[in-house]
Amino acid sequence: MDNDNGISRRKLLGSIALAGTASATAGAGTYAYITDSGEASFSFQAGSIVLKIHPKTVAFTSADDTAGDQDDGSEMTETIELSNRGTLDANELELSSLELSGPQDLRDAATVTTFEFVAPDGTTTELPTGQSLAELRASVNQSPLALDGGNAEPVLEPMGDPGVLSIGITYDYEVVTTNGGTLAAEFGFTAGQ
Repeated sequence: MDNDNGISRRKLLGSIALAGTASATAGAGTYAYITDSGEASFSFQAGSIVLKIHPKTVAFTSADDTAGDQDDGSEMTETIELSNRGTLDANELELSSLELSGPQDLRDAATVTTFEFVAPDGTTTELPTGQSLAELRASVNQSPLALDGGNAEPVLEPMGDPGVLSIGITYDYEVVTTNGGTLAAEFGFTAGQ
């Protein structure tokens, strides 16, 4: 059966089938062009990070007699050594808690004047100073302080040399009413990969 233009039904159906095939091929090509796939692989290490802290608690003693040899501005400095006795590198290190015990006037009168962490490789991380130990406690317990410098490289290597946290305070003897009191600070740390 032919129409007036000389096109048979077979040719017409063949043209439609060819157009459909071309459209399907173009659609598949477009789909392949706009999709992508990839693979992710993970590796897990077995081991541990064992943080050794020495000493866990440091103490700052106020003068027995405020008219004695300890005046406003006399800094008392204590150090804490941190070492990794595990089998994996500690890439992250934070001061995660600080607890204080002793008279409240000593907590409020103890101003932090030195506060730094020196990693075994000599890298020094300066920490905030100029606040009371009571304010530092509230700040640390709310938001831990990073001691690693934020570079995600080993801070403490397994069985390696220790890092040293130094903290120095001065008492404001206009605030201190306790004679001969002791303020103890207990530091908590968190280490991870």
